[in-house]
Amino acid sequence: MRTVKKIKCLSCNAEFVPRTFHEEEILYPNPRRNEILRYKDYFRDNKPFEVIVESWVTYCPSCRNIIKCVKEIAKLEKKYMSNSNKVELLYITKEFDKPCSVYSEYLDDISNELQMQINLYFKEINLNSWFDLYIRNEAQGGFVKDHFKFLVRFIAKVESYHESQFGIEKNKDMPIKINELKLPEELKENLNNLNNIRNDVVHHEYELKENDIEKIHDSYLNFVLYLMEKHITPQINEIRSETGYNFLELNDIKKEVNIYLKKVFYDKFRFDSKLFNKILISLDELFIK
Repeated sequence: MRTVKKIKCLSCNAEFVPRTFHEEEILYPNPRRNEILRYKDYFRDNKPFEVIVESWVTYCPSCRNIIKCVKEIAKLEKKYMSNSNKVELLYITKEFDKPCSVYSEYLDDISNELQMQINLYFKEINLNSWFDLYIRNEAQGGFVKDHFKFLVRFIAKVESYHESQFGIEKNKDMPIKINELKLPEELKENLNNLNNIRNDVVHHEYELKENDIEKIHDSYLNFVLYLMEKHITPQINEIRSETGYNFLELNDIKKEVNIYLKKVFYDKFRFDSKLFNKILISLDELFIK
């Protein structure tokens, strides 16, 4: 990631990372004709020692003052012309890079860094195994067919996640483990309800209803999103602070993360348009506020 470099406004003394730079060629009005001339034509007779050919142009976000920096200069130099045995005055140009990187370049840097950190976290929690709970083999058409088996595996996966956080505790009931995870209230309540439904199916021959199935799938999705949000939001703040990229707006970074996560989910769930649309809405609610 690049080192932060800012420019200073001479009008208000604000230091900032420019949002943009654009190139501006210096043109000269011809007083004798209604036309605009480039420097070579304008200074054909009376040649100054140096001429600004192009500028980098930006603005101060605090006072809106226009700020210009040299992009290209032309310097007058003597050249010996062997074909005529004469010395002529010619302009030799020299170009300069932008004085510093712009906002979008820093945003790209932190976005790439976050993607690497997110991928490491996905490996840590074995995110593919969470996806595999829902994704079935092609013989089943790519959809969950046995909803009760999915429910049992999902609750078992939540329990395994609890063990990864707190260690193996065989004598502790599932409701206590769910409570210890400090989940959002609605998700905690839904998981407890699903655990009760699982027990009712096993012990009381309860049959899953349509709203039960929808609740199972919604809770699964919300738990996976919770795992992501739990890690990613602190990671954003940590990287912003460590790199000195605090000038980047938090919402801009979250939008970048949101786009990346949508690509991750699309690769896994594009076969199920209903679920994928829920994912899109949920990601927007999490990362675009």
